[in-house]
Order: sequence, then C-alpha cells, then structure tokens
Amino acid sequence: MMSRSKLLIKMEHNATHPGFSWIVKSALALGSLLWTHQAFATLTCLQDLYGGSLICTANDVQPTSFLNLNPSQACIKGTTFTLPLQANLVSTATSKYDIGLFVREDGGIDALTGTCYNTILTPIAPQGPGCTSPSPNYSSGTGPYDNLVCGSNSRTCGDIQKTDGNVLVDVPYSGTITALCQGNSISPDGYAYLGACTSWQANSSSASTCTSITGTVATKNSKCAEKSRDLG
Repeated sequence: MMSRSKLLIKMEHNATHPGFSWIVKSALALGSLLWTHQAFATLTCLQDLYGGSLICTANDVQPTSFLNLNPSQACIKGTTFTLPLQANLVSTATSKYDIGLFVREDGGIDALTGTCYNTILTPIAPQGPGCTSPSPNYSSGTGPYDNLVCGSNSRTCGDIQKTDGNVLVDVPYSGTITALCQGNSISPDGYAYLGACTSWQANSSSASTCTSITGTVATKNSKCAEKSRDLG
C-alpha cells in the first residue's frame, strides 16, 4: 500500500510576508479564492458539460476526502503542484449509476466551471450469473468497480452502492495531477483547498450506454454534489 500524508504548503519569503509553512488539509474548496492560469484548458468541469446552471442538492455520492500519495511532496502557495492523489467516494443512497468525479485544477472554490480533471469509475467488473458483479475492488484506487446495470457489459462507467463503503479512485487513473497550490482567505488555519464535484445517474434505465464522462451528467440539475473535504 502506498504511504499517505498531508501536503506541506510553503509561503515564499519576502519583505511583506515573512516565511512560514502551512500543513495542507487541502480540502475541496469552500472559500472565495479564484485564480486562473492560461496554461490550463477550459470546459472540462461539471457545469460546463451540463450546459446550464447546477444546484447540486442531492448529495447522494460524495468525495469524503483526498489522500496525498506522496508524503514528501510540498508546494509553494500561488504556484502549481503535481502529485498523485486518491479520492474517497461514499454513497448515502442504496445505489447510483454512472459515477463521475471532477477535480478543479486551475484554482477556485468548486469544480463546476473552469478547468478540471474528470474521470469515470473504470474499469467495471464483468457481470456474473444473476447480473452480479463478483469481483469489484473498492480499495485499489483502480477498480474494478460495480456494474449494477443488469444485462449490460458494453458500458464502461462504474456504479456505487451504499454497502460498498469507501470507494477509492486514483486521480488521475495512472500518474499525477497538476493543480494550483491555493490558500483560502476565510480559513483560520491556513489550509489549502481543491474544488471537486461528483455526478451520477439516478436510475439504471438511464445508465445502459455510458462510456465517457458526458454520460455521467444527469438531466436534472440537482443530481450532483460539491462538498468540502480534507486531503491527507
């Protein structure tokens, strides 16, 4: 198992700001810091793909934390960092389908707009007798994940159940993610933040053909979540 720790964030020393360091909880964002970087692409976040305004009140599938898989990694506030992360997803509903995860890369308070890393839960476990998924692996970070749509082995978007408990997802699937090392002006403890969202289909009837992140975006604007969660 890879080691995990909180990320160290450092403020550069200058005449205005004496040098000091922050231990990063690096949560999904709740604050007011907005930042853009021309090096990032656009239109890869949840609301951008939805094409309208989202309210994200359902909250059935939530990322409960991000895990830093590189314990020696540090970052300078206001610059970008690159490291392997692992998201921990949990469902409060009996079952949800075609799960999508969005992680903000260009700074900001959520993963609704801007530039995001996005992924589906893939690969999925092949269905066995009685439309069961006999071999999902929720702790690997790379699946295989639940396939809860009976009779469908052509789809590639994985599902989640309340009984799964903690479902780990590597961010990205193989390698590292590059994101802004950002603080938050309203955070009293000096922790840095990442924005993230989850999306899903509510019913199996909507989930028979999903093969990419666009298939995870529901038609109802409440079927998503944007929650603050710790890293580390």
